[in-house]
Amino acid sequence: KIATAEATAVFKANPVAACLSGLVPRIIGVGFKRVPKFGILLGLSFFMGDDGNISTAAAFGASVLSAPFINPIRMIEKQ
Repeated sequence: KIATAEATAVFKANPVAACLSGLVPRIIGVGFKRVPKFGILLGLSFFMGDDGNISTAAAFGASVLSAPFINPIRMIEKQ
């Protein structure tokens, strides 16, 4: 009951800040996850000679090759 009362007091004092409290770390995490995946995807599609169309092989390769960069960021987000 004490924690509920404290959380209610914080929310009543500044509801906008309480609603947006985790937004900035989430946006940063999403950015760090997307940059390697799309960078690798564009690189693979360029070297495979896809003329503006992204093939299934390039998308699969981007998912596999970007995993070592994305998984540590997911671990940090969950902490």
